[in-house]
Amino acid sequence: SDLTWLGTSGFGLNADIPQNWQGGQLPLPGESIVFDGGVSNADCEWNLYYQNVGAFSMKGNYSGTVRLRGAFAPDDFNTINASSHVSVLGGRLELGRNHQINAQGKLTVRGVLDMGPDNAQLFVGPQGVLKRPGGSLFTWPR
Repeated sequence: SDLTWLGTSGFGLNADIPQNWQGGQLPLPGESIVFDGGVSNADCEWNLYYQNVGAFSMKGNYSGTVRLRGAFAPDDFNTINASSHVSVLGGRLELGRNHQINAQGKLTVRGVLDMGPDNAQLFVGPQGVLKRPGGSLFTWPR
């Protein structure tokens, strides 16, 4: 099943706040995550530690930013494990420092994937990476 981000709890934009998710519950292991601008363009501070999800999808109409953060401090190690595809079709996905994404399926980027200042890792399954036409796949600080 899919779980959609709202970011409207009034208690902050952390992913560990159940009220920030449609249905008022945190993502369950293996559940697919959706950031849909038709529902909300709120930013997300992804602080769910070592979360196992199905697909991780930022739809083309999503204009917000999803930032990976540690569970206790922003630079603490954290990872998202997607057993399916990771799609950044809109918005901005920021890995930050000491974070990683594991995509068992393909990685599609039409929005922005920011690898952060250092020690960020991206692992992609055998289906590979789809790059947006005419654009760059990754951004690094200058």
